[in-house]
Amino acid sequence: MSHIFPWPTLRTAEPSSAVGYQLLATGPEQTVAVVSLHSPPVNALSHALRKGIAAGLDAAVADGAAALVIVAEGKTFPAGADISEFATGKAMAKPVLTDLIADLDAPDLPLLTLAAMHGTAFGGGLELALATHYRIALPGTLLGLPEVGLGLLPGAGGTQRLPRLLGLVDAAKAITTGRPIKADKALKAGLLDAVVSPPPPPGTPLTAALANTAVAYAVDILAAHAAAGTSPAATRRVSALPVPGGASKAMIEAIKAKTVAASRGFEAPGVIIDAIAGVLEPTFDEGLAVEANAFVQLFTSTQARALQAFFFAERAASKVPGVNPRDAVALRKLGIVGAGTMGSGIALAALKAKRPLAVVLLDVSRDSLDAAADRIVAYLDSRVAKGRMTRAAADDALARITYATDYSSLADADMVIEAVFEKLALKKKIFASLDAVCKADAILASNTSTLNIDAIAAATSRPHAVVGTHFFAPAHVMPLLENIRGAASGSAALASSMALGKILGKKAIMVGNCPGFLANRIFANYFNESALLVEEGVPYDAVDAAARAFGLPMGPFQTADLSGLDIGASIRKEKVYAAIHGARTSSLPDKLVDAGRYGQKTGAGWYKYDGRKAVVDPYVTRLVTEHIAALPSSTAAGAPPLDSDDAIVLRLLLPVVLEGLRCLEEGIALRASDIDVAAVYGYGWPRYRCGPMWWAENELGWDDVLDACNDMQPLWAGQPYLRPPALLTLLAEEDMTLREWAKANTSKL
Repeated sequence: MSHIFPWPTLRTAEPSSAVGYQLLATGPEQTVAVVSLHSPPVNALSHALRKGIAAGLDAAVADGAAALVIVAEGKTFPAGADISEFATGKAMAKPVLTDLIADLDAPDLPLLTLAAMHGTAFGGGLELALATHYRIALPGTLLGLPEVGLGLLPGAGGTQRLPRLLGLVDAAKAITTGRPIKADKALKAGLLDAVVSPPPPPGTPLTAALANTAVAYAVDILAAHAAAGTSPAATRRVSALPVPGGASKAMIEAIKAKTVAASRGFEAPGVIIDAIAGVLEPTFDEGLAVEANAFVQLFTSTQARALQAFFFAERAASKVPGVNPRDAVALRKLGIVGAGTMGSGIALAALKAKRPLAVVLLDVSRDSLDAAADRIVAYLDSRVAKGRMTRAAADDALARITYATDYSSLADADMVIEAVFEKLALKKKIFASLDAVCKADAILASNTSTLNIDAIAAATSRPHAVVGTHFFAPAHVMPLLENIRGAASGSAALASSMALGKILGKKAIMVGNCPGFLANRIFANYFNESALLVEEGVPYDAVDAAARAFGLPMGPFQTADLSGLDIGASIRKEKVYAAIHGARTSSLPDKLVDAGRYGQKTGAGWYKYDGRKAVVDPYVTRLVTEHIAALPSSTAAGAPPLDSDDAIVLRLLLPVVLEGLRCLEEGIALRASDIDVAAVYGYGWPRYRCGPMWWAENELGWDDVLDACNDMQPLWAGQPYLRPPALLTLLAEEDMTLREWAKANTSKL
């Protein structure tokens, strides 16, 4: 962990396993100490790193160094705290980050400090840098305080120091959104002192060149101040600076009101503004105390636990036991069959991918291809017009797509995704054609949302190369990608589908083969229950309001209108979801379809639409009233009353939880946290509740879930999908968590 410098090295040491120390003779009677951080993959500020930095600072002071430079090896400057230490308590092992930063910011520190950043400087990494006197970075470095995404706030002085550099408004925006700031903008804002572009010495990493440049930068500062007879650090402590543009209680209140209104149920942004208000305190230390109190408030909150659980859920979702990522084929050329809405959406997702892919969009209809080409051009042009894409990038994307009507154009594709409408016979015919023309190692995927992957794979001579890739509409916008494992799907097919998700920037999960797969299957019951609630006298707009109050972006009826009521009718007609078939259902949605009310696309569904604005329609109110009057006597006798949003939400979401448990039992879901990821990215479940499985276990408790099921049996009698699954009874009776159950039960997937 030592660099080769042009200055003589007087001493080297390793204060900890993750930190190196070098003392350089940079001039007569002048030394500069360098602390190098090495804790792959992201130099998270673990206890070993904190301990090493503190020891390096102590060594620099003891060695009489004139300056201390902090650099990192690998791909990034510290990208935040090691949040795995939150659960173990190791985050509080001394030295804690706040103490380390206080030592760096000590007014009597007898040396200059400088942070040299590259890659990312996030969270505690940026807070560490804010405590130094000078900050430099390589071009492209991203700086930010993203703790809000974990339901937390930067608790090591970030809420107090950043406003002293950026001003109240810009600092509040940066901390409450967690959005990173690029190096060039950080320089203009005063967050950085320099953006440097050192050429790396031959055979050495760029970080070595950055370290050399950082030492030279520190030497130049020392020389300039020596010539002027001034202290290089006297006016450089961020904690001693005033807030540019001033700060007042009225300003704080205005910022908080705007922030809370935009937070959509997330608690942390509002509390972050309360912490930032610490800049109004008479002293910096008193401001830190305000921040500390706010941090404790968030750290112990349910939302913080949920958001941190979701953080780990996202990480886990990409790992499929028994599937080696290296088995994926090299994806350079992607074929897509079907130029409809889904096919063109998948093409757009590929064209705007982080890693460029060549795309062949195939359809037997030239008119369909022309329409798809128009949609693709219009979308890219709109991104350019909105400043989200350069003209050059859009032109490059358009140059990478070709349109074809002949299957031979797919002969050299590495992967082909079929995206035609849901007719098994048609899909089997397409896969037989693909099998005949595609190269031997090509992966063949179906974008089916309901059909049996094994039946599709049987139409080929290579079922091991067939996998499901279920995109959610619109495919270029929705983040979830369900990859469906067929009975014969091989490691190359499975690894390639997961690799595709990564290339496209999707949240990919592996699921089992069943009608509806995972997300659609568990939420089918949600939509069925919503219609039954209306039959029981709850206004449909009240159901939607309760769902939104829970944190969902829209209720079941708004969602159905957006998706298209005719789509739901087709699924019901095909009897896709066996669990619902034979159960009590409502004919209300079909009556709307029969009346030509398909949702937003026809201007009327459950709601009437003024543009995109949903308005309660007297026509539907009358239809519902007449429908209820024609029903037999109520089946809800003895069931809990629907007299609150909580009661409505329980009716809507307990069926989701129960179906999720069945998916675990059957091996449709690999892990409970994958169900949570699917719910968040497929249906907009609020991240601050993590997902339905975490919510049920942590906010309700399995005992209460089972009790609620039993309480509702008078209403749910005869509903096969609402009978408590065996796993629920086990969890409740044995006081067991899903994690404990998973350790004792290998997934069937």
